Amino acid sequence: MWISKSLKSYFKNNVYGPEFPLIPRLQNYYINNFQIKIPVDVNLKESKLVIEKISNSFDSIPQFRSTKFSIDVDPYN
Repeated sequence: MWISKSLKSYFKNNVYGPEFPLIPRLQNYYINNFQIKIPVDVNLKESKLVIEKISNSFDSIPQFRSTKFSIDVDPYN
């Protein structure tokens, strides 16, 4: 997957996924989950900018414009 490779190029071994949930598709949308563990010593603001840049570059490709990103900063609450 293109998005997985681009996330792993910056975050190295801290990207887990893609994982497919038990229900892989809802309302004709396929779901993939990625988990990024950002270490304490890495600048959080810079990491957010990288994720936003990857999301924007993904949107600039015509085939992937229908893809939606949902970022959850606290998924286990």
